[in-house]
Amino acid sequence: MVEKIENIVVAENPSIVETAYAFDIVKNSKVVVFEWTLDIDIPTKYVSSNIDQFGYTQNDFYKGHLKDFWMFVHPLDRERVKTEVYNARQIGETYFHTYRILTQSSETRWVEERILYEKENGIIASEKGILFDITERKLLEEALERSKERYQRIFENSSVIIFTMSLAGEINAVNKMFARTLGYDDSIIGSNISKLLVNKEDLPVFLNFGQFDIDESSDVEIWC
Repeated sequence: MVEKIENIVVAENPSIVETAYAFDIVKNSKVVVFEWTLDIDIPTKYVSSNIDQFGYTQNDFYKGHLKDFWMFVHPLDRERVKTEVYNARQIGETYFHTYRILTQSSETRWVEERILYEKENGIIASEKGILFDITERKLLEEALERSKERYQRIFENSSVIIFTMSLAGEINAVNKMFARTLGYDDSIIGSNISKLLVNKEDLPVFLNFGQFDIDESSDVEIWC
């Protein structure tokens, strides 16, 4: 009898099953779902239970010290995020941004937040969003940026001529030694490497260089 009643409920209310599935998916994912009020300190109306990945409970946001949602945001990002959210409300369209938060253990994590505004008669009625941890991605980006800066210093300050070009032979970067030795300024950028070649038949040396073994070298004559 119980099984029969359950079958009737499911048949008449498929949305119940869909909602249950949705909650299961969220609960077992890293995506945190929020709904906020439209007050200035945006108290949280709802937060999914997987907020525990940051060491918090739902009640921390409903009744605890995070009832003022801004306390969840890292102090160094708080004013910026406030301004961004308030400006987004004026526009009332889907919006996303990144910022730092503090976990329960005071660890700093980076998150990306996507906000959706629902309207009634042209007026914002609710503010909902999803938030997910992007700390590993952010750390990788920062490491790549540091690597890029180191490469740039080596590129610029090298005692040998260095330049980069596209696969079609268009020069897109030159270092200081290139300019100092050959006498060209930045106006050479955008020119084809063939402009510098004394013998045009040497052009394949550059265009096909990627097909050579890494330890091979070629001699060419260059116009200063």
